[in-house]
Amino acid sequence: MSGKRHTYPDAQQQCDALWLVLKESSRRLAGQRPCQTSATTGESNTKTARNFPSYDTVVSDITQSDYSENLRCPHDLRFLSGGDGCKTLCPHGVICKAKIEMFDQPSSIPHQGGSPQPYTGLLKPGHTVEHCIVRLSSAMRPPNDVVKNPVAQAVLRAAGSKLRKAKLFPCAAIKCFRGDNKNSANALFSGCKVGQSETDYFAHCQCTQLSERMSPALKPLVRPFWKYSDHPLSLGISDYCAFDVDGKPPEEGGIQFPYVLILNPVMKMGGDTSTNASLERLNSAFATGTSLDPSQHSTESTSKGSRGKKKKEKSIRNSEPFDKFLDDLEKIEPGTTLFDLFACPDPLSVPDPTRLIRIGRIVTVSEMLPSPPNDNLFFRHQRKEDDFQLRPGWKKDTKTKCSVGKDRGTIAKLAGWELFEEHIQTKKYVDFEAQCS
Repeated sequence: MSGKRHTYPDAQQQCDALWLVLKESSRRLAGQRPCQTSATTGESNTKTARNFPSYDTVVSDITQSDYSENLRCPHDLRFLSGGDGCKTLCPHGVICKAKIEMFDQPSSIPHQGGSPQPYTGLLKPGHTVEHCIVRLSSAMRPPNDVVKNPVAQAVLRAAGSKLRKAKLFPCAAIKCFRGDNKNSANALFSGCKVGQSETDYFAHCQCTQLSERMSPALKPLVRPFWKYSDHPLSLGISDYCAFDVDGKPPEEGGIQFPYVLILNPVMKMGGDTSTNASLERLNSAFATGTSLDPSQHSTESTSKGSRGKKKKEKSIRNSEPFDKFLDDLEKIEPGTTLFDLFACPDPLSVPDPTRLIRIGRIVTVSEMLPSPPNDNLFFRHQRKEDDFQLRPGWKKDTKTKCSVGKDRGTIAKLAGWELFEEHIQTKKYVDFEAQCS
């Protein structure tokens, strides 16, 4: 008599169960935060003030903590492995349920030598990964508070004005659920190591790899991570492609996965962006019946008014609390496309914009909820060594010397958000959606 096969929760059941836990945590742990006055309305705002760790605390955590659990923990909630689950890096964020729409792959791909084998698992072309949880955050607050830690002081002094003027350190994490008792797949993305000067979370690309090019001042912060990986600035992707949403492995050809994944923002936040300004002008024209022809408006008065408005908006933005970006993110509605998803196929493709591929998009399917530091939500990190074990030649290829514009170095030193953002802006990339439409 054969035993009955055990039935495991499918991807939807796992996602829904975790979402219920996170909704309760958001309600219970976010609670009523300290009241702060809004610079735009002058009214009290109980959703603005958040307690972010100081720069000293972040640096101490990086240099002293044990990160091995980030590589080992198989759970979606940190406390299940015995951890306290309280985050120092990326402490506060927002979360939503989302889906990844993967575009069909055309039969022939320009500049790719024919049609390479399609990616497998969750990145399989022509499929939608329906059950995901996305978390958006800033790695830390701007380092403009009192700095006492000697290492933090040295880093801040030597890193130059870019770090001192940083407003945000955008990071994103995407968790996709799989059936048949398979662990969730996790991908983590980040932008510039020293932050960005813009207050718009969606100002720049994020990717699964940080460039190894850095000032000597940052090396003390990165050095501890070498205890856990020979490639601490690169995260593995192969697990994302090891199983599909049903937990099934590829039927033939083995696991097919890219070298780097890139998130290119589709959303824009803030009233000063050209996209939002254009939409406002268009809506106003439709509402009032006025012409959109610039020749029918006073250029001089419009220019003066625009300059005055921009100056006022900039003054308001500078007086807003750092974490207002989270309040803005919480307003994003279901059905919003957050990012286009790009893939760089292999290390040797890094310098060439024609080898970059737009393979999908990430769309919200729920409201945004606050994600406090102690909600225990956990995203496992995959070591790049896992990818190199499946693609032994890639490790050697990352040491290949190359030049992109005025930048020269190895593939590992150049591959990062800035290079890929420049590639995307050239519009020379392969667009699966456009070629299959």
